[in-house]
Amino acid sequence: MLDTLIDHLRARHPLQTIFLYGSRAQGTHRPDSDFDLLLVCESASTAPSSGEQRDVHDFGGILVDAWVHAPESLDPETDAGLLRLQSSVLLFDRDGFGARLLDRVNEVAARGPPAMSDGDRGAYRVWLPKMIARLQGPDPLVAGHYRAELLNALLPTWFQARREWYRGTRAASSWLRQHAPDVASTFEAALAPGAPVAALEAAVALILDAIDQP
Repeated sequence: MLDTLIDHLRARHPLQTIFLYGSRAQGTHRPDSDFDLLLVCESASTAPSSGEQRDVHDFGGILVDAWVHAPESLDPETDAGLLRLQSSVLLFDRDGFGARLLDRVNEVAARGPPAMSDGDRGAYRVWLPKMIARLQGPDPLVAGHYRAELLNALLPTWFQARREWYRGTRAASSWLRQHAPDVASTFEAALAPGAPVAALEAAVALILDAIDQP
């Protein structure tokens, strides 16, 4: 199927490199799992005018979720999202661009993320407790929005404070269960549907503690 997929993608776009990432690259996919792909065009002149474009479509009953990029738009120094390529599979790499990009991704990953700035630390010390208060407000629509905003921020902010790469929800869950199971349990309780405010307060306390660490 992969050979057919490569031919299909090359017929849709003028490509020099095709990365497969996500569960299908890692061998943890289900039969209906998407093909998560990063596609690199031959040059800027054959790439989307914006530098990147999403191409989502059906392929033999399976969803293809592809990001099409100009080669010049891919810089792991400024786009930490490219770290997802560390566990990817190079399906096609005509001129070696993909292999060189992977080398750069691995270099950035090995250095670790930058430390949280003093300004960000101060902002989170104010913002996190304020969100706890806001999600208990009288308007359920507004309070629910604040709850969702806080929940979405919990994991990325903890990883940022700890100077660990945040690689998405699934990877973060796996990392926490392996390296910090008590932290994983606290976040699991906070992220459970209908979690009580006390569970969210416990998760926020973990983040504030991480922020205060030297």
